[in-house]
Amino acid sequence: MARLFQRGHPQLLGPSLKENARGSPTEKIFHQHIGPNLKGRDFFLGDLHGRLDALILAMGENSFNPKCDRIIAVGDLIDRGHNSYDILKLTREPWFYSVRGNHEAMLLESNDNSSFKQWLENGGEWFFEMAGDAIIDSFGLALNLPTALSVETPDGAIIGICHAEWPQEDWANVEKCLDDPVIANTMIWGRTVVSSKTCRWDKTAALTIHGHSFVQEITKFGTALFIDTGCVFNGKLSMIDCETALRWPEAKP
Repeated sequence: MARLFQRGHPQLLGPSLKENARGSPTEKIFHQHIGPNLKGRDFFLGDLHGRLDALILAMGENSFNPKCDRIIAVGDLIDRGHNSYDILKLTREPWFYSVRGNHEAMLLESNDNSSFKQWLENGGEWFFEMAGDAIIDSFGLALNLPTALSVETPDGAIIGICHAEWPQEDWANVEKCLDDPVIANTMIWGRTVVSSKTCRWDKTAALTIHGHSFVQEITKFGTALFIDTGCVFNGKLSMIDCETALRWPEAKP
């Protein structure tokens, strides 16, 4: 543990490294709106956890074209797999978007021995295999991920994205809700909807899409679609296009 501390974690080394993280937003928790894709398709991507190989395979299977298509990921880009930093760097590409998952949150918030140990036990060791600019860059890229994304479809519908679950009933209020730390935390860590199989119906979003909670198959409860099918454990990465997501049937009681 002491050796890992010495190799340099941003918050353990103090505020200077965080301040130097490239492109860091002034606010840690924020919402981003993405306009409609009028040239190609939008795909929603389940938890990757460093599995670049699974992403490349899924892109091939879906004939993904980065010149016109886009990927919107539900977070947990990092930890457990072998290519966490490479996947974080994809967020610089104009065709790749992601919200912040609980694993990115653990990277950013491991500022004491307990939280630091929790992150390491959940796959954070990759961070300390890097050095210099790569450490600063990884921290900055994770910090730049929004907690919530709103994706507009060509016909004007809104699809809300947050990592774990949406605990409210009107996505139009998502920016205001992010000011509430309990709601913001639930959007990154919550598991109530899947564990209780509770249907959630949103007043304004045509769909909300989430990862975090493992499901055997893509599962829809009300207007909430869950797409973490366990890529890091079984290699099954869900990559679903927007039209299919909107038509996905509800789970049977």
